[in-house]
Amino acid sequence: MPRRENLKKRKAIELYKQNSNMSETARLVGVNRATVSRWLAEPGVLEGGCEPIQGFPALIPKALKVLDDALDGVNIKPAQIRAALEVVKASNALKETKAEGLETLADVIARLDAEDRDESD
Repeated sequence: MPRRENLKKRKAIELYKQNSNMSETARLVGVNRATVSRWLAEPGVLEGGCEPIQGFPALIPKALKVLDDALDGVNIKPAQIRAALEVVKASNALKETKAEGLETLADVIARLDAEDRDESD
């Protein structure tokens, strides 16, 4: 990672710890919100006396609705499903179930994406 990005990343982490607002942090650092989200999602970034990142509270219901609609057969774009999945994963709204021998949500989506590719070929 280039040195300049490293400085921005450290600044973003400190700002986020102070204000807990990704959009504001991104604006103050001069990067987009997705970059801040990616940096904060890295393991251990928010450890050391801070609560682990819980995701974007306002986006969690929207993400779950997208996934619910997709499961109900509503035509949802794959990019929307992936974005919803990332929000859900970052929020810990759904726990991984792989240890119990069940498919995780990520596994289900990967399988469905593969089936879509096979059908379109």
